[in-house]
Amino acid sequence: AFEGGLPREEVFVTTKVWPSNYGFDKTISSVRESAKKLGLESIDLVLPHWPGIGTSVEQASENFRLRQDTWRALEELKKQGLAKQIGVSNYNSRHLQELLGYAEVKPMASQFEIHPFNTRTSLVELCQAEGICVNA
Repeated sequence: AFEGGLPREEVFVTTKVWPSNYGFDKTISSVRESAKKLGLESIDLVLPHWPGIGTSVEQASENFRLRQDTWRALEELKKQGLAKQIGVSNYNSRHLQELLGYAEVKPMASQFEIHPFNTRTSLVELCQAEGICVNA
């Protein structure tokens, strides 16, 4: 699109890190590869796709470690300028509150399903209280 004359500044590009690429080094590599494939020097918003790699009780501690390591990588990518902004996707209130406890950089956006039949009121209120943009 940009080669065809569309000005880069007129497009907001968001990409996600897939769970198999969670962890510090894998997240860095994944985002660099995404930027390369997109032909971009920077990505406007980068999000981890889910708060973990699975939902079983046995995976809880690994999910917590991966959330922290992945977020540290996103913070580093923001410092480097490869990610202009960082946020989260499909986090619930518990995950978001947990993140706010260890994050050096607050997420700019929280992307999640929301509609009249699934209002997610407490999550929306948390985002509003923290100045985090709700992205549905």
